[in-house]
Amino acid sequence: GRISKEKDIPYLEDVWHEFHKNRNDAELMFVGDGWYLQKLKEHFKDSPEVHYAGIRGGEELACLYADADYFVFPSATDTFGNVVVEALASGTPAIVTDRGGPQDIVRGKDCGFVLPFHDKGAWLGQFADCVELQHGGKPGYAQMRESAYRRSQDFTLEISASAQWKFFNSLGIGEKK
Repeated sequence: GRISKEKDIPYLEDVWHEFHKNRNDAELMFVGDGWYLQKLKEHFKDSPEVHYAGIRGGEELACLYADADYFVFPSATDTFGNVVVEALASGTPAIVTDRGGPQDIVRGKDCGFVLPFHDKGAWLGQFADCVELQHGGKPGYAQMRESAYRRSQDFTLEISASAQWKFFNSLGIGEKK
């Protein structure tokens, strides 16, 4: 993906630095490239728990998603969020903001968490809960991974094309005569 301010990466930086003051049992990985990557590396220069995978695609990217415990996407400007669906397809629950399109993918589907935009307390609390859910032996994480995969199936090419065709037909566009 594109690592940029528009994805609200600076907010994630701020939350992560605060989170890591009290918890050192989690790691953060950025996948992709972009004009903000160099600044990101500077801001995390003293953070060995933060990693950079660079640009990845295909099976390698799918493996990174599948190996992740959660996919964190703080953007409030994305209209859909293909990367969220990609993460879910690998069985990785997503953490998204309550602004933009990704919330519609995750909300009420047991496949992740929708958090209030820039509510640092909510994000810090959810990060801590996520670590506990994953590593603390609490029930539910395996089910969440299964739900993530099932939710991704709502966005297959066939289902998306069918929904688009149905929408066009509702407008009188594309009707067969």
